[in-house]
Amino acid sequence: MLGELWVADAERSGLARIRLSAPTLAGTSTAVAEDEVMLAKDRAEYHYMPSVTSLAFDPLGQFATCQESVNVYDGNMQPNFFMGPTMYDTRERGWVSSKQEPCLEGETCFLVHVDMLHESPLCMGLVHDNAAVWTAANGQQYRNVYWAIGGGHSQLVRFDFESDHGPGSMDHSLASVRRYTGLKTTRVAGVPSHMVLDEAARLLYLADTGADRVVIVHTDTGRYTRDAKLNTSDFAAYRVYSSPLASFNYSVWDGLEYATFAKVPSPSGMALSPTTLYVGSYSEGAIYAFERSTGRLASVIPSAAPPNALLGLVLETTAHGAEGSLYYLTADDCASFNCTAGTCGATEVYIHTAALLTDYLDSDFYRNSFLHHGIHQSSMDHASYLNPYPIMSADFCERVGEPNATLGRPPNCAAIDYDALLLGGCFCHYCLLQVRQPCQHGSTCLNYNKQGYTCSCPSGFEGDHCQFESGAARIANLTSPFPWYQFKHAPPPPALPPPSPSSPEAQAVPEGEGQREATDSLALIIGLGVGGGVFLALAIAIGVYVYRPSAKAGTRTSKIDVTKSVATTSVKADSVEY
Repeated sequence: MLGELWVADAERSGLARIRLSAPTLAGTSTAVAEDEVMLAKDRAEYHYMPSVTSLAFDPLGQFATCQESVNVYDGNMQPNFFMGPTMYDTRERGWVSSKQEPCLEGETCFLVHVDMLHESPLCMGLVHDNAAVWTAANGQQYRNVYWAIGGGHSQLVRFDFESDHGPGSMDHSLASVRRYTGLKTTRVAGVPSHMVLDEAARLLYLADTGADRVVIVHTDTGRYTRDAKLNTSDFAAYRVYSSPLASFNYSVWDGLEYATFAKVPSPSGMALSPTTLYVGSYSEGAIYAFERSTGRLASVIPSAAPPNALLGLVLETTAHGAEGSLYYLTADDCASFNCTAGTCGATEVYIHTAALLTDYLDSDFYRNSFLHHGIHQSSMDHASYLNPYPIMSADFCERVGEPNATLGRPPNCAAIDYDALLLGGCFCHYCLLQVRQPCQHGSTCLNYNKQGYTCSCPSGFEGDHCQFESGAARIANLTSPFPWYQFKHAPPPPALPPPSPSSPEAQAVPEGEGQREATDSLALIIGLGVGGGVFLALAIAIGVYVYRPSAKAGTRTSKIDVTKSVATTSVKADSVEY
């Protein structure tokens, strides 16, 4: 993603893709044009990307996201904890229309997941491991390993998607998931716990946000202990997982080697260079720079952001590997991440307890669920992974909730498993429409070939989601009521400025030293994943800043202002002062 910054949008359960123009990269401009910000999401973001906290790219343009969710479909279903990282691809196969067909000119173009694993509810952070390789029987190699922090179980989890199942499939039988004991992480609701990885040294740095520490993990340590799916005399099985088949490897590992690397108040965002680890303190709004070789605190930017607002960091690397500009992201408004008509309110916090999970696993809802039957039953009359034919039947979407429908009443959504609806392609089922109505302005949602949907527009509206008034300009941007990406056959982007000349690695600057200077040109901006509702419900408020490691501590060398306000709210970008 040359010259792009990707930001997780927890409030919208989507992603912002920011194209950094050549003047911005060169430090001669502080603004990103409105048409250089693209908002993208999954068609079923309420399952595949709800409350997204983080994202991590691989060199091919594939990426995975982590979700701070227990799979409640925006509060419309009981939590079933069937959540974990979702894998996407920015290449052609990873984009579809609402019908799950290739996007045509002017259509809304959605990300479509190419795989998902489900062993980390309340996932707070993840990082890609490009040095880890899985080899298929035919000799083909895959590098689809991600490390994640599972906030629900307070554990570090290693996910290997192996060969992803691809768009439109629900086969999770090829994967390997390792749960690591010993290290206990502490989740803070709404605050991502990011990770960075030195692939060559096999060292993982993770933000243990609730414990006010940064932990360093030796990723090649640990040993297999037991099958996580099986009960033993000493341990109960983990009862929520992706597939019951033997090819799905779900294990518990002991003996992980780790240590506290540094103490930082509420660490969240992190960035790594060959010499320095940068850590953002969410509670303080400060950025710390530590020497990797010694752990010594080399520098502090004391007021990069207001308290309880600093969320994400990403470091530019030039073609020669030297340190470049450090981008950091703040929630410019409503530190609680909940904004209604310009007024800040308390965040709705989901409190996870072991007792609640036990209650769920012992409930009738679980025993009758798609998840339970898919894992624990060899056959049944209802839909499951082991018995997919009811889902594949032509009238599946119409039959779900049929007893009430014959009486002229809506289905009883409390008795319906939303996962089965989604996997059956029932996007326009009454119950899923209570979660999200994709069709705008009172239009009618119609299921399409059990793989997507179309919208039938009322008079006066047009567009694939009836989002435009007839004859009006078809604009989708930050201020649009329906802001999602429209596919365009665009000309190639202009060339980026050349990289700066080779120079020795930049060193962390002691406090108070250094001077402001223009940023080096970007060779690559990798995925910046942050969460906590960075885009707010009504007032879209993002501050993305860039800091040169050689600049004076505490000085922003450039602000990329992508803050916009919706016409119906009084909150404005200029009202946010620092």
